[in-house]
Amino acid sequence: MSDGKVFVPHKMSANEIDNLVDKLTTLIGFIDDKDRSKGLSRLFDDLGQEFIEAPASPKLEWHNCMPGGLAEHSIRVVEFLKEILDVFHPETYDISTIVTVGLLHDLGKVGDIDNPAYVENESDWHKTNQGKYYNYNDKLLPWMLHSHRSLYLLQKYGIVLSAEEFQAILIHDGQYGSSNSAYAQKESPLALCLHQADMQACAFENKRWRELNE
Repeated sequence: MSDGKVFVPHKMSANEIDNLVDKLTTLIGFIDDKDRSKGLSRLFDDLGQEFIEAPASPKLEWHNCMPGGLAEHSIRVVEFLKEILDVFHPETYDISTIVTVGLLHDLGKVGDIDNPAYVENESDWHKTNQGKYYNYNDKLLPWMLHSHRSLYLLQKYGIVLSAEEFQAILIHDGQYGSSNSAYAQKESPLALCLHQADMQACAFENKRWRELNE
């Protein structure tokens, strides 16, 4: 981009997409609360395809800007979160909580039932010069942060969270999000570890994309 080189998003193969679906199904199976499991089944019946197809971000220089990017990122966050919690807070959180907050922290990036959060950028100039492959969908309610939309969608499908799970999803962007400043140094261990898992996943994905484009 800035150096004149044209970067492109990674395109997942059909096998990679099938693998994501299998991993997603396996993770959801770890949720043993019947009400939560039913709510997730309804949610993914309505939004499962969108979750699988959505990018994790709109710009190449961020992370997983590609179809399938959101699902892959969310699964990776679950894996990283479990590793971090096993080291710093062993046996404190059950797998249902880990899967719920890790897998669904970015759920709001699917948009809502009627509209996706991101739409493909039709401007080749912006794709080539800014790496901006998607635009925010102006048909959605403006100024709703994606973490807030995640929580909105969860309550819409009757998925009840604990206070700690709610906080973890709400502030998973940590102090990178200005709206989270009130929580500074008041975060629960789950919220801190989710933030770290998210940042590590983003760093991994950004590094992989740069290596693929060298």
